[in-house]
Parts: sequence; C-alpha cells; structure tokens
Amino acid sequence: MLFEEEKAKRLLYYGSTIDTVRQLLGDLRVIEERTYKYAQIRIFSRMTLSMCEILVLASNGYPNGAFSLSRQVYEGLVIMDYLRENSCDENLIERFFDSSSISSLRLLRQAKADGRQSTQIEDQQLEEYSKKYSCFCDSKGRLRDYWWAGKDFSFTKLSNQTRFKSNYMYKYACEITHMSFLNSFLHLGNNENDILIGQSEEGYNTPLWFAMICFADAMNIFSEVI
Repeated sequence: MLFEEEKAKRLLYYGSTIDTVRQLLGDLRVIEERTYKYAQIRIFSRMTLSMCEILVLASNGYPNGAFSLSRQVYEGLVIMDYLRENSCDENLIERFFDSSSISSLRLLRQAKADGRQSTQIEDQQLEEYSKKYSCFCDSKGRLRDYWWAGKDFSFTKLSNQTRFKSNYMYKYACEITHMSFLNSFLHLGNNENDILIGQSEEGYNTPLWFAMICFADAMNIFSEVI
C-alpha cells in the first residue's frame, strides 16, 4: 500500500511538472526562422513530448521503454547546451538547420531507392551540400550525423564540449535501447532475472528520475532563451 501511494505521488509530481511546461510552450509565440531561439524552442518542445511519452510508459508498467526514451531527453540537453555555448556563431546555427535538410533528403532518397524510383534530385542537392561543407566531410566525403558541430564529431565528442558529458546512466539507457543478448536480460527493477513479456510494477522511477534531471537542466537553458 505504501509503495502504491509513493508511486502515485511521484507520478503526480512528474505529471504536473510536465503539464506546467506544456502550458508555457502552448502560450509561447513562435516565429519560424533560422535563429538560435527557434532552434532551441524546437529541441525543447521535442524533449517535452518525449517526457510525456516516458511518463505514459513508466506509469503503465513499461520502464524499459521509458528508459530508452529518456536517452532522447539527455541528447536534447547536450545539443541545447552546445548551442548555448556557441550561440554567437551564426555559421553554426546555419549548419544546424542545414543538417536537418540533409537528413530529410537522405531519408527521401533512401525511400525512393527502396521503391526503385529515381533519386537524381536528392543526389544533386546532397552533392551541393557536400561541396558547400566540404571542410566538414570525413575522408570519404560524407557528412556524419554531428558534422554541424565540427569535422568528425560524434555524440560523445559533442557531449564532452558541454557541461553534460555522457555518463553511466546514458550508457545504461543505450544498452536498454539497442537489441542484443545483454539487452534481453536488462529489466529495470527485476532482481529475479525473470523473462518479462508484459508490464512490471518495478523500475518505473529510474527512467523518470534520469529524464527529469536532464529536463530540469534543459528548462534552465530554455528560460534563458525566452
């Protein structure tokens, strides 16, 4: 009974915090433009959606799924902090928005290729971006996932340039996310090593705790933005 009461209190706290932020975002006047402010609004809004999804999964007995999503919140925090540290670099902001366009073109090209349609337009546009940002390409002429932050940047390298270096909890969340033999054994709150194929009453607090810590730091950055 005490466990259920404590769980209900914690879930209510997390839920009320997220709802307060959602209300703030709903009242915010957003101008779509290639600026530092707009970039931060979009990232933080996506993190808020992730928090909603985490709360739903954790409160309904799926802590592993919630923990997997908590990794998105941490990654969003790292990106927000990196942009904050380099907010005066207009070229960085332009690259950040162009990276989104490049990713969209890659997805569209792959979809067309799978459907055996011509990808000539996407190929040409991607080639133009590669020429524009040739100094950020790797040895094979490719723009990697975090190229916008610097040549040969990985997420680990990106996080090391911020106040929020990757830690044990993030690495644990990665193990929960990616399917492997180890992943088939990792169940939050399951000390008996049972094979779970459904809901669990245990482990709900771990993903919420990790996500909320990251979200709180992101809220501090966002408060500076607005």
